[in-house]
Amino acid sequence: MIAVKDALDLYREYVAKHAEVDADAGEGRMRLWREVAAHADARRVLYPGSYVEATPALVWPEVVFNDQDARARRFFASPDVRAWLEQEAPGHVVRYHHGDYATAIDEPEGSFDLLLSQYAGPVGQACKRYLRRGGLLLANNSHGDAGLAHVDPDYELVAVVRRRWSDDVEGFFEPKRPPHPDREELLRLGRGVGYTKTAPQYVFRRR
Repeated sequence: MIAVKDALDLYREYVAKHAEVDADAGEGRMRLWREVAAHADARRVLYPGSYVEATPALVWPEVVFNDQDARARRFFASPDVRAWLEQEAPGHVVRYHHGDYATAIDEPEGSFDLLLSQYAGPVGQACKRYLRRGGLLLANNSHGDAGLAHVDPDYELVAVVRRRWSDDVEGFFEPKRPPHPDREELLRLGRGVGYTKTAPQYVFRRR
C-alpha cells in the first residue's frame, strides 16, 4: 500500500499538471465542487476517470470513483487514504471501481444524482445510463464531452459555471465555424471545437 504522504504527493502532482490548463484545478477545483453542490440537489455522485482526484468525497455524502490506472486503484485502496477521507468527511461513503468506464461500472443504472466528466473522454455518453432522469452531468469540453451532451437529445443545458453558477445559458454552443459537428464527428475528433461563447464547466440535466 502507498503511504498517505506518497498518495497526497500523487494528488498534488495531478493538481499541478492540470492547473496549467484548468482554472478550476487545485483549490479552485474544491470551489467548483462546492459551487455545484450549493445549486445541485445531489447526494450520490459518480466520477468516472477520476484518477486520484478524491476531493469530491469531501463535498458530497456518497461518491463512487472509477479509473483504470493502477495508481488510482492503489490510492483508493490505501488504509491511510481512507483514514484521511474519514477524518476530513466523517460518515461520507466512498467507493472505487477499477476498470474502463466505457465497459461497465458495477453500480445500478439510474441511481446517481450527479455525473462528473473532467478530462476523461466521452463520460456523459458512456455513463449516461447510471444517471437518473433529472440528474445532472457536469462536464468541461476538453475532450468534447460538453459538445456531445449538447447534441444529445437526452440532455438539456441548464447552467454554466464560471466560478459562479449561472442559469443564463443563452448563446452557448454556437460554433465559430458552422455547422456544429454531429455526435459521430465529435467522437472521431476526440476533442472540443471552438465556440463563440464558452464556459469552463457546463451543467446538463438528463431528460
